[in-house]
Amino acid sequence: MHACSISQPLPSCQKTTPTPCNEIEMRVLTWNVNGLKAVVKNRQTNLKDFLDSLSADIICLQEVKTTKDQIEENIAIAEGYTSYFSFCKTRQGYSGVATFCRTTVTPVAVEEGITGSCHVGLKDSIGFPVLDLNDEETEQLNNEGRGLLTEHLQENGRGLVIINVYCPRVDPDNPDRLPYKIHFLSVLHERTKRLQAGGKDVLICGDFNCVLDIIDSAAMEDMPTFTKEPKTKELLLSFISKTPPITNEVLLDTYRYLHPTERGSYTCWCTATGSRQLNYGQRIDYILASRGLAESVVSSNVLQDEMGSDHCPVVTQFSISLMPSPTLSHLCSSFYSKFAGKQSKLSSFFSVSPIKRSNSGPVKESSSKKLCTLKEKEAAPVSLSRSRDVKTLSSGSKLSTDWQKVFKAPPKAPLCSGHKEPAVLRVVKKPGPNHNRKFYVCGRPDGSKHDPNASCNFFKWCK
Repeated sequence: MHACSISQPLPSCQKTTPTPCNEIEMRVLTWNVNGLKAVVKNRQTNLKDFLDSLSADIICLQEVKTTKDQIEENIAIAEGYTSYFSFCKTRQGYSGVATFCRTTVTPVAVEEGITGSCHVGLKDSIGFPVLDLNDEETEQLNNEGRGLLTEHLQENGRGLVIINVYCPRVDPDNPDRLPYKIHFLSVLHERTKRLQAGGKDVLICGDFNCVLDIIDSAAMEDMPTFTKEPKTKELLLSFISKTPPITNEVLLDTYRYLHPTERGSYTCWCTATGSRQLNYGQRIDYILASRGLAESVVSSNVLQDEMGSDHCPVVTQFSISLMPSPTLSHLCSSFYSKFAGKQSKLSSFFSVSPIKRSNSGPVKESSSKKLCTLKEKEAAPVSLSRSRDVKTLSSGSKLSTDWQKVFKAPPKAPLCSGHKEPAVLRVVKKPGPNHNRKFYVCGRPDGSKHDPNASCNFFKWCK
């Protein structure tokens, strides 16, 4: 039984709530929101109040799931913040990252993508790009809206580059994406090394879609021999450490640095199985710090009480202070033409002109309309106004029997083997030989195999 089962107290990370921002310290938060518009709407608030509730200076969001054409001002611009987006250019409603910065920490430079090669020569380029890539590789790495860099000026004069990332996920049914993910992470690591070699501090915040240790996965604690994506894990462990790094090759896992043995600190759960109810999840969202920031880490927490997504936020506080830029990057969302009043809305091209009506009196009904009305009345079926007529017509008739076959009640659900409770009916949505086939499963949420409150893994095909 893992540490977050019902019979044991919840870990401290699950009870953590945001605290007000401190002017001397910088708070950075990362959260895969699984749709920015949806999470703001579900919390019944507006964008500013949503951002304020997170109490952070810099907020890195993943899976915003919108495009530059679709995004609306009410989820892009909030008073007191500047915002920057990297949209997916290959699919609508997919991926996408956004960074919101309080106006007290406005960045001096912003870049889309992780390579930096697309910004060479631009005025607000961060610099130190990864150039040993061909055009096709660069396009693949930067076009899915998975990376966004903001550079901030620290009071000590050093630049701080915050990389907001949404690392690719490898679906078990699509292993062809694994080489792309490995390449993405390799280039990301190379960029961080080049930035540090150029004298900049680096933070990487985001969803890495990979578990680093058994302690970070409830499923792996149940099955210690089980390892997903061993190549990805091996690569990440080669440059992520739980202890302060001594070279530019390694980044510090800020949460594990302060909570090396904390169990149940999961940041992602399966919504389809209700696994969040029993905290049966995994920790795949990180805030990683370069060597120059290791000594500045004050606190780091997993905010499991924050709802609205299948992930929860992670926040880390640093004892550093940032200086705001006097100018805004050209990538700031406030410069989008659709928000600056320079672009007409699409609806304006389809406006309907009002109908002009004549004042010459009522319109006379045409003879053809009268003829149609008479024909319709003659062809109308006779209504059965009395209930006894309906009963007489339907009772014992073959028609009634046929309808009963069509609308027959579903079969009684079987009892699950573990709890002797009615099972839940599900449908296979995955393409394949069993597509649309129905089956029964235990109705309880996923959890540890040792937890009596968790699903008993009952399964039965529906006949």
